[in-house]
Amino acid sequence: MDNIGEVTRLRISKGNKKDEAHLEEILCLENIGVQGDVNAKGGSRQVTLMDEALKEWELSQDELGICLIRFKANITIKGIDFSSLHSGSMLQVGEAILEISDISKKCYSDVCKIYNPEEDCSISYSCLFAKVKKSGSVRLGDKGVKTHLLNQQ
Repeated sequence: MDNIGEVTRLRISKGNKKDEAHLEEILCLENIGVQGDVNAKGGSRQVTLMDEALKEWELSQDELGICLIRFKANITIKGIDFSSLHSGSMLQVGEAILEISDISKKCYSDVCKIYNPEEDCSISYSCLFAKVKKSGSVRLGDKGVKTHLLNQQ
């Protein structure tokens, strides 16, 4: 893995599972989030990102932990080394520029059916949250590239 990836899934949620939509294209709005998504309210968690490797693992499991049941990414990307990203890292995904704001999702070990204290949970390093720094569309197959574009301005 390196720092050039490819968008493999796009999703928005309107608030409940019945209203989830898997799309060919989404629009990321600066300082807001993904247009039409229930979480497009600004703040530090405007866009959710998931490593494709975690999605593939999830699909192969007989039972899922509570985090994977609850966590639904707006953008799934394969080929980027998520462990190389940290708060403040910039990603250009399609036409949009995203700033990583949070790494990981809170672990609900007390209610998780698959929690094992002796193993690292995949979600802790394969799910990220980001802020939209530059609006733009993101399409299936678009490249995701770690960039320093905004840091140089």
